[in-house]
Amino acid sequence: MNFQMKQPTMSSILRQMLCDCYTDTIRADFTPDEIKDEESIKAKGLTNRLVKECNLKIQPPPKADT
Repeated sequence: MNFQMKQPTMSSILRQMLCDCYTDTIRADFTPDEIKDEESIKAKGLTNRLVKECNLKIQPPPKADT
């Protein structure tokens, strides 16, 4: 829902890919108790990790100079 509100023009397929990647990354890095603790989230740099692991994967490759 957050992606839909912040990026209403994002395709549903892309939104699904991001949500899946975010969920997989969070599950791999956090226990259920840790994800409830804001300090654990900050200590592990969750936001930066999600951007690096997920957002960068879905961006189109740069155009080659011709």
